[in-house]
This record gives sequence, structure tokens and C-alpha cells, in this order.
Amino acid sequence: MKHKICSYCKKYLPITEFGCLKGGKFGVRANCRKCCVIQATIYFHTHREQRKEYIKKYTKEKPWIATLSNIRSRCKHEKWYKNIKCLLTSKDLEFLWKRDNADKLLKPSIDRINSKGHYTLENCRFIEQTKNVRGEDLFKRKSKYEIYLNKTFDEMQKETGLCVVSLHQRIRKYGSYKLPPRNLRLPDKHISPDIVEKVEKAKEEYYAQKKRNDYNYRGMPT
Repeated sequence: MKHKICSYCKKYLPITEFGCLKGGKFGVRANCRKCCVIQATIYFHTHREQRKEYIKKYTKEKPWIATLSNIRSRCKHEKWYKNIKCLLTSKDLEFLWKRDNADKLLKPSIDRINSKGHYTLENCRFIEQTKNVRGEDLFKRKSKYEIYLNKTFDEMQKETGLCVVSLHQRIRKYGSYKLPPRNLRLPDKHISPDIVEKVEKAKEEYYAQKKRNDYNYRGMPT
């Protein structure tokens, strides 16, 4: 068996201890496998900031790459996606990103049109994360805040540019998604109990009326 000296640890080792490299001597690397691992760990710990900056730049230029890695990890590890395959490439996701104008969305999220189908070019699209979570095409229950204000969160987001969580906090404080004047504003952690009661009452009345309408539609007694 052929032997070679490792350029890092200076040990005389058999070729089987070295990784393959076409251009190297005997078709292997200059450093042995253990030394390659040591060098990689040193580089990982000493160049953290550089790596973070590179990843930020790369994700800004190509944001669809992050979604592709998330899809692949989801299909591999999560039990709910065992029978679902990722048949998308980076070019396919780039095409979908530009077609759906995902850069203009607040929080773009990949959505399967048929939830039982695979991740394919024909079955995927980019939509708002709020629509994807609640199910845009399926039957969805209205939020109690949407009932109380008679307005959807999508409309509120377009007006304010805020996420759903911050809109929830505003409604709990002031009873509206719009901020009042500065002299009437409350502390950050304050929740108005009167508004909470009003919201719950509006929710109960809405679903009670909905039940009555369902019974009437089916021809059952109210």
C-alpha cells in the first residue's frame, strides 16, 4: 500500500487516511482526514462574522435559496411531510419569485395549491404568510378582532404596514388598529379589560348569528 506524509501533522500515513482529490498526488489531498476536520473547525470559529456577512449578502441577492433549503429540510425531517417530495430547483423558485412579485409582499411564503401534492413548479406559488397559515382557499374562521372591527387583517396590514402580532397588541390596548394621539396612549404592557370584553361579546354574537343562518340554510328549525 502507498504511504504519504500529511502536510499539516507531518505524519507518515497510508493513502486510505486521505480524502480523494483528482489533481493531488496519488489522487488524494495533501492533508489527512483528521487534519481537514481540525482546519475546518478552526476556520468556522475564527471567521464567524465574515460568514454571517456573506450569508446576508447572498440571501438578499437570492432570497429564494433560503426557502429551498427550508423545503428540503422539511421534507426530510418533519413527520407530516414524509410522503411529500421536493421536486423544485433554484431556477424554478427564482421563476416563481419573479412571477408572483414576491419582493413586493410583506412576508412571502411558499404555498402548495394542492396541499396533498408535491413541491412542484405547477403546484407552488408565493403568497403572504398570513394567508398561507390560515389557508386562503379553505374555509377559515374569522378572528375575533376582524369581527369586532369588521375588517380583515390583510386590509389592516396594507394600511399600517405592521405584522399581525403588533396589530393584535394595538387592538387590545386601544380597541383600534390605528394609534390615538400621544397624550391618550397607554404603557406598552397595558391591556384594556373593557375592550377585551367587547371583543369577546362581538365574537359570541357573530358565531351565534352564523349558527342560526346555517340552520336556516339547511331547513332546520332555529
